[in-house]
Amino acid sequence: MDESKPTLLVVDDELGMREGIRRIFTLEGYAVTVAENGSEGILKGSEREYDVVLLDLKMPDYDGLTVLRRLREVFPDTEYLIITAFAGIDSAVEATKHGAYTYIPKPFTPDQIVFEVNRALGKRRLALETRELRAEQERRLLEISQEKSRLRTIINSINDAVFVTNLEDEIVLANPQTRALFNFPSSLRAGDKIADL
Repeated sequence: MDESKPTLLVVDDELGMREGIRRIFTLEGYAVTVAENGSEGILKGSEREYDVVLLDLKMPDYDGLTVLRRLREVFPDTEYLIITAFAGIDSAVEATKHGAYTYIPKPFTPDQIVFEVNRALGKRRLALETRELRAEQERRLLEISQEKSRLRTIINSINDAVFVTNLEDEIVLANPQTRALFNFPSSLRAGDKIADL
């Protein structure tokens, strides 16, 4: 499968629905995989991560909510959409409670399904970018922390007194030799005013 294409898994027991959705999204540039029942959907959906999964609510073996719960355990960042001819408030609430992005009643037009799947794909991309930015931020904070620790170790091991202040005459850094030389109290902390000493 082409890794640059968005990926879609369609789990529906109706052949016409599966193939119709496959044709629509293949033309939209998606890499589409289909499953004809819940068991096959769980199997295919657990083998690799898809961007979006379309799940029929009512199927002969496992229903869409069961498939949704099983796949979310493996790939929680995938966007799941429930499609069903048995639309109702209770099932819609239940689907969203279990992590479905949206709930699409059948019959729907090609434009409706394309709109909803593209919206879900956009949400997934934003979520993945946010996660990546957060991980990058954590990496950088760790690097800064390690660098500060390394710098503090170097400053504290220097035999000469090192004393740094900022423009507001607050102590930024004072190594142990500075404290001994100037007889500063051991309670000296960054942010203390020089005038107070």
